[in-house]
Amino acid sequence: MAFETRYSGTVERVAYGGQGVVRLDGFVVFVPGVLPGERIRFRIRNDRRTYAQGELLEVLEAAPGRIKPECPLMVKPRGLGPEAMSVCPGCAYGHASYKRELELKQDQFEEVLGRLGGFEKPVCKKPVAAPQPLYYRNKLVLHAQKDCRESALGYLGGDNRTVLDIPACPLAVSPLNDLLGALRAKPGFFQTLRQDMKVTLRWTERDGALFWRSEPDSRDSWLLENTPVGPLLVPRGGFFQVNPWSAALLVETVQAILRQAKPGRFVDLYCGVGLFSMAAAKCGIEEGVGLDSDPTTIAAAVENALRHGLAGFSFQAMPAERGLGAVLEGGSANSTLLLVDPPRTGLDPAVTAAIASFKPRDVLYVSCAADTLARDLARLSVAGYKPKLLQVVDMFPRTAHFEAVAWLRLPGRVRAPAKTSLAKKK
Repeated sequence: MAFETRYSGTVERVAYGGQGVVRLDGFVVFVPGVLPGERIRFRIRNDRRTYAQGELLEVLEAAPGRIKPECPLMVKPRGLGPEAMSVCPGCAYGHASYKRELELKQDQFEEVLGRLGGFEKPVCKKPVAAPQPLYYRNKLVLHAQKDCRESALGYLGGDNRTVLDIPACPLAVSPLNDLLGALRAKPGFFQTLRQDMKVTLRWTERDGALFWRSEPDSRDSWLLENTPVGPLLVPRGGFFQVNPWSAALLVETVQAILRQAKPGRFVDLYCGVGLFSMAAAKCGIEEGVGLDSDPTTIAAAVENALRHGLAGFSFQAMPAERGLGAVLEGGSANSTLLLVDPPRTGLDPAVTAAIASFKPRDVLYVSCAADTLARDLARLSVAGYKPKLLQVVDMFPRTAHFEAVAWLRLPGRVRAPAKTSLAKKK
């Protein structure tokens, strides 16, 4: 296929990852910035062995749900000029109404569960919509790029190398955009940056908008996040959900499952600062163990547990694949609910092996990557687990990403009596 040739076609669907699928004589071309059913004109930018990457040139027939993007850096037709497209890869759905975006993410979730998880026509609950599709991010990580003529501070482009200068981001909360504008206007600020340096902007309701270059100073005080389970301390460089409003809905989703499952013991894998452990305690669960590989995060979890009076919960700094087996063996499988909230890479094979060996009655999987979630659910299904609930929680509006929750249970497993307040309520 010729790179400068204009092609036209119809978008079949929008694949997981946010790009439209168009076919040229059966050959798949992925084109960003489109909606299913649209007639478009495009050109080829990269031609690979099994697929090609296309660039949108013109929307010939728009589909229902198309809107004008809020962000001026969102993907848009640019014609055939020699300049590269000034496209921010973050907002994959800036051109779609939020209702249409949520429908696309639901379709993608079901498709990935079928294709990678082996679930034939999976039954998924209605997705949990974000309370606000813009101005929600409490954290921005920007990259510096410098040459002899000019400097840029922004997001990495589609080539994962070029930095797209970002004067403001409509996904970020307003205090972060205000801080970013003040920094960019400050004389000499760009001279303090080095090539490939990261600049992190962070906001909490109590601490306001802060920033640091590279890594935060270990002597800096921890931040305080307001959550549905109470205030939680978070190290400045530690992980916390970037969307506080959707995170609150995620906690409510998890708590609704806990109230149905009524476990006697809660195991919190990749526990971070203990958000889900605190949520479990609020549901009346009196015994729990949390594991995370980051010692600083675990120190915050321990402090949070003390502040919230969680006497029956303990936290250990230990990689999941090394410590899970021993933790699971410390309690009854019939009364244990295991919650896992892994990074995008999903569960290590040693973790799925430990789960399959110990067989806790309930597994609650919180995921930010539907593809690795589907893979891991397929592995756990071999051990006998069946999904009781599958649901999208949209943590990242306008982007290609979303959170998902899967509640798995071993059929026929009878819960052993547990000495918790939940058991007393039965």
